[in-house]
Amino acid sequence: MGLMFELQHAIPFAAESVPNDRLRDLFQYWERQRGERPLPARDDIDPTQIRNNVGRMHLLAVEGPGTYRYRIYGSAVTNPDRREMTGKTTCDYEDQDFARLVTTHMDEVYALGHPTCYQIDALTNGKPYRYIRMILPLGDGDDITHLLVGTQRIEVDASMNRDILSAAL
Repeated sequence: MGLMFELQHAIPFAAESVPNDRLRDLFQYWERQRGERPLPARDDIDPTQIRNNVGRMHLLAVEGPGTYRYRIYGSAVTNPDRREMTGKTTCDYEDQDFARLVTTHMDEVYALGHPTCYQIDALTNGKPYRYIRMILPLGDGDDITHLLVGTQRIEVDASMNRDILSAAL
């Protein structure tokens, strides 16, 4: 039997008011890199400048609406499938309810052209799965080419940690 993701709430809030210091720092870095332009470019992002977020970030290439491919999938990020997603798309999660939620949030940023931030309150196999997801667009002018995603756990079952699972195999 597959894993079961059950969304309870996806609560949106302004990226400027994210209730987490690390994600707030990431947003402020994005703003500095953007300057007066609509978006910072992918090349403007220097991982050494955002070290405290690196393990909790993803970088996705935009291949078109509804198609977002993970180029980097943070090692400290959980997902209901408990697997590494680098090279895969947001539609490649085994749990299609989770895949639809993630893809919908990416589509929103792609369509609007500005950051979004959500607190996700869900259950996975009946256990709490709560975190914050911030999505920051990157591109050339108004053309979005990549999405930078920062996450912060609020409450996630320890068995969902991919590092622990990998070490046990």
